[in-house]
This record gives sequence, C-alpha cells and structure tokens, in this order.
Amino acid sequence: MCRDGISKVKAQLELHLVRYTKSKSLYRYADQKSKIKDNGPPPVNKTGELVTTDMEKSDVLNNHLSYEEG
Repeated sequence: MCRDGISKVKAQLELHLVRYTKSKSLYRYADQKSKIKDNGPPPVNKTGELVTTDMEKSDVLNNHLSYEEG
C-alpha cells in the first residue's frame, strides 16, 4: 500500500519536471536516475582472492546463486 503512494508521488514529480521546469533540470534529474550505483564489495572466489575479470565474476556469482537455490 505504501508503494502505491510512493509511485504516485514519483509520477507526479516526473510529470511536474516535464511540464513546468527548464530542460536543464529535467536532464539533470534523468541523468541522476540513470547512474549505476555500486552496492557492495567486489566478489571473492573460494580461496579468498579478489576476482578481477568479468568471466571470473560471473562464475563466482553463478556459483553463489546456485548454492543459494539448492
């Protein structure tokens, strides 16, 4: 129920930005929403070493997710 209220407020804010503000603030808002946020430390393999390549990262994450499910 709270999510609906938050969604409505966000929609109203975005509609207001589109209708009544200068394009500079609209683009600033859109740019802020499109940035990727780092949510945690880098992955570590089974031996405790940091993984650096994308292939190693995907292997570590796949192994972790398959462990969680099974």
